Parts: sequence; C-alpha cells; structure tokens
Amino acid sequence: MQNIIHGDIKPDNLLVTSTGNVKIGDFSVSQIFEDDDDMLWRSPGTPVFTAPECCQGSAYHGRTADTWAVGVTLYCMITGKYPFLGETLQETYDKIANDPVEIPGDTSPQLADLMQRLLYKDPGHRMTLQAVAAHPWVAGAEGPVPEFVCRCGFGRRNRSDSQEAVQ
Repeated sequence: MQNIIHGDIKPDNLLVTSTGNVKIGDFSVSQIFEDDDDMLWRSPGTPVFTAPECCQGSAYHGRTADTWAVGVTLYCMITGKYPFLGETLQETYDKIANDPVEIPGDTSPQLADLMQRLLYKDPGHRMTLQAVAAHPWVAGAEGPVPEFVCRCGFGRRNRSDSQEAVQ
C-alpha cells in the first residue's frame, strides 16, 4: 500500500499505455499519509464520483472513498452512464446517499457482484482494493492482480527510476 489517497478517481484521470497498462493521472487533490490514518475533511473531487459518506460534510476515510470512485468508474465503463445522477448537485448527492445501485440485468453475475460490493453505501462493508484484485471477475483464472510499486517519486526514488517508469 502506498498511503496515497487520490481523491478524484474517474475515467478522465485514467491513462492506458500502448501495452494496455492502466495508470492513474492528475494527483492535484491527492494526499499522502504517513500511517493508516486516512481521515479527510475536505470536499471530495468530482460530484458524481463522490462516496455517500462524503456527501454528509463530515470526516471520512479516503481509501474507502477512493474505492467507491473505482466502483462508479467501473459502472460508467460498463454501462456508459453514471449510477447516481440528479439534475442538481443536491439531487445527485441525495441519489448517491439513498438510492440503490441498479445493475443492468444482462450483466454477468461476477461483474454484478463486483459492482455491488464496490458501491456499498456503508464504507465499513465496501470492498477493499486488495479484495478487488482477488475478485474472480478481475483475477480470472490467473489469480490476483499483482501489486505494482508506485513510481511517483515523492523523494523515494532517484530520477533514473522515475524515467524508466514512464517508458
């Protein structure tokens, strides 16, 4: 775990390399934590990707909020629409906080399970990213997705390591 909370995970901030690897970009609202205390008080990133607990204006755990945003991103990539969208910001937040997620009926059972578990309203029951990597829809027959080392710099790597990561 890199102890980085992105704070604005969404399709616009995902980059795909020529070899098909996905990288996360735009760390403008991200925050680094030195320990496991990932409590945040600031407003979250893009409203339609905001976790239910962030809509209340109180402190929330950054990791579970990022995990929610991964679920919304997956939902958008699969269905082509947002799972919770109102005509106003308040209506969007109300839908995020109160409406159940509607998974299309033609979704595979494994994918539906993954989306449901990423989009649990209660952050204490929401799937972790480590569990996502081992989920059958993600892992398939090859097993869990390996954890990759962060190449973001932040003083832990030298310049040549960072340049190699970009290539």
